[in-house]
Amino acid sequence: MASSLPACNPANWASSVFVAPRDATADINAVAAKFGAAGTVVGINAVTPTNSSFLVEFASADAAAKAVDMFADKPFGSEERGMRVHVALEPLEREVVPNAVYVRNVAREATKEDVSAIFAAVGEVVKVKPVSRRGGGMEVTFADEASVPKAIALSGGSLMDRQYYVEQRKRVPRAARPAKKPRANAAPAAESAPPKPSNKVRVGDLAAGTEESTIQALASAHGEVSKVKVIDSEVSGLHAIVTFGTAEEAAAAAGALDGSNVQGATVSASVTRSRRRRTRKRGGAAAAAGAAGGDAGASKKAPGVADPARICVGNLPAEIDAEAVTAAFNKFGEVVRFQRRNTSARFCFLTFASADAAKAAVESGSVELDGEQLTIQQSTATRVRADRVRNTRPNRRQVPKEE
Repeated sequence: MASSLPACNPANWASSVFVAPRDATADINAVAAKFGAAGTVVGINAVTPTNSSFLVEFASADAAAKAVDMFADKPFGSEERGMRVHVALEPLEREVVPNAVYVRNVAREATKEDVSAIFAAVGEVVKVKPVSRRGGGMEVTFADEASVPKAIALSGGSLMDRQYYVEQRKRVPRAARPAKKPRANAAPAAESAPPKPSNKVRVGDLAAGTEESTIQALASAHGEVSKVKVIDSEVSGLHAIVTFGTAEEAAAAAGALDGSNVQGATVSASVTRSRRRRTRKRGGAAAAAGAAGGDAGASKKAPGVADPARICVGNLPAEIDAEAVTAAFNKFGEVVRFQRRNTSARFCFLTFASADAAKAAVESGSVELDGEQLTIQQSTATRVRADRVRNTRPNRRQVPKEE
């Protein structure tokens, strides 16, 4: 459906907004009428052939900002999904790929073979590559430029009950692509050493059927080649990784091969990025404390403080109960805690009300119980983290106190 308003002026990006209604009932006139509530709409045009998104131009940048505040994430009509609305961004300059077309609105179930079968009637197809992360877009590369106008003439055809559209393929030059912005919640990057220059070159956009021997012959003209590996990836397409003897040879080969024609396909070549070598920090909190002027010898497993009122009793008779052990040691002083892992354990821990009582028990050497000589020694501290108190278990057995 045509609009009574003129098309947007490409120069006025600051006063234009991008609108994706996400509603099947939305057409160009309905979008113009709805966004007229934010300000005077002076131009509108559909961004996609399927009329799923629009560019709306206002009389001022303030009206565009108001439209974003009013309609962003709000439903267009009866649909529950909110609209995508944001201030329009000036598109990057793109260069034409003379022997390739872009096929838009392809059914997600369609494979590369399905798309290749359609365009094989107008010319020799050397490559089909998905170019949209969410599906719906395919790049078709032909052996010659003469096939491109014939392929564009097929625009509006149907594949798997879905109408597709064909246009000349354009790409943003690699040098003009904006740098990726770091995520807002990304963790700070770890310290790393400078990357070692890579001696590997990635040769992409290869024609179907390209073999390792072909790449070996091309790359050998620019340096000593130690390895060539051709990889066919659903995401990256057919490409090759070439390993040279030195990083200098790899850089020279990448510059010479980039943009060259290999078996009818214009290939791309670039030096691969080396992995950054991370610098490991050892010592954790202890190293940080030493760097801050603390105790450099502090360990993550530094010993805690020993309880002077606690003793370890060994060589216990089998199946002895807590009351019998406590009664045997009450002669040295009041026992306030009995600790034993299980009834079959041959040792236990006793805690007295005072350190003097524990010292007296240790000095006695041994105590006889049920015909067994019990061994006694001062309890040593459990190794715990220096900055953390040893956790106590809630189900530790307590010695009942006499009334």
